[in-house]
Amino acid sequence: MLAEIIERGMVRAGRLARVLVELRDLPGSLAKVTACVAEQNANIEEVHHQRAFTTLAVQNAEVDLVLKTRNHEHVRQIVEALQRCGFKARVHSV
Repeated sequence: MLAEIIERGMVRAGRLARVLVELRDLPGSLAKVTACVAEQNANIEEVHHQRAFTTLAVQNAEVDLVLKTRNHEHVRQIVEALQRCGFKARVHSV
C-alpha cells in the first residue's frame, strides 16, 4: 500500500508519466522511440506495445511508455522531442 501511495505521488509531481506514442510497425521503430526518450534523459520503466487492440491503421502500432522523469516540464519536453523525431505522442491523462 505504501508503494502505491508513493507511486501516485510521483505521478502527481510529474516524476512518473505515461506517454502514448503512435509509430509505424516496422523493425527499428521502437528503437528510435527509446533512443529519442534516452536523449531526453528519461528512464523507461514500462513498455506496452499494442498492435491488435487499437483503432490505428494496420501498419501502425501504439506504444504506451511509463517514464521516470524530473517534473511536468520534463514530460512536456519529452513529448515535444518525440514529435520532432516524427512520432505522434501525447501524455496519457490519469
